[in-house]
Amino acid sequence: EGFYKRKWTPHIRNMYIIHSTLGNTPYKGFELVCLALYELHIGGLNIVWQIAGLSPEDSIVSATKRKLKNHYPSTCLKLLGKLGEYELIDNMCNADIFVQPSYIENSSNSLSEAMLLGVPCIATYGGGTMSLISNGINGLLIQEGETWGLAAAIKLLMDDKTMTNMLSENAYAEAQARHDSNKVTNELFKIYSDIIESSK
Repeated sequence: EGFYKRKWTPHIRNMYIIHSTLGNTPYKGFELVCLALYELHIGGLNIVWQIAGLSPEDSIVSATKRKLKNHYPSTCLKLLGKLGEYELIDNMCNADIFVQPSYIENSSNSLSEAMLLGVPCIATYGGGTMSLISNGINGLLIQEGETWGLAAAIKLLMDDKTMTNMLSENAYAEAQARHDSNKVTNELFKIYSDIIESSK
C-alpha cells in the first residue's frame, strides 16, 4: 500500500545514489552492478550504489568479492540487507535512479515498485522487463550482462535531467494505471466469473 502513497522527486546534491533490490542468487545481476560501479568510480564519479535485499554475509557477495578481487567496489557499495516496506520506500525515494540488473526476470516486482514511485529506471532485457518498460519512454533498457552499456545508461541519466524527469513522469503514470487496485481486482473477478460460466 505504501508504494501508492509516495512519489519520487528529483534531488539536488553532490552525490549520486543508485538503488537496486536484489536477491542472493547469481542471476539477479550483483556482479554486473559491481563491475559497472567500479568503472564509474574509477572515472571519478561520486556515486553510491545501495542494494536492498543483500547483506555482506550473503554467499553471492562473498563469491563476487573472490571473483572480482580488487575490482570489487567496496568503498561506494552499500548493502542494506532486508528492509521493511517503508524503509524500502524511503531508500528508493532517496535515490536518483533505480537499476534492475537481472540476467533472468519475470514480471519484476522491484521494477514495478520503482515505477509506481516514479523513480527513473534502467533495466536489462532479461525476460519480462520488456512488458513493463518501453525503451526511452518510461525507462531505459540495456542488454543483460553488459557492463559498459549499464555504465553508459547511468551516465546518460546523470547528465540529462530533462530525460530523467520525463522517464520518471511516464513511468509513474503508466505504473499507476497498470497497478490500479480496483482495476486489478475487477479483472481478477471477471476471470473467475468467466471460468465459472464456461464450466456450466
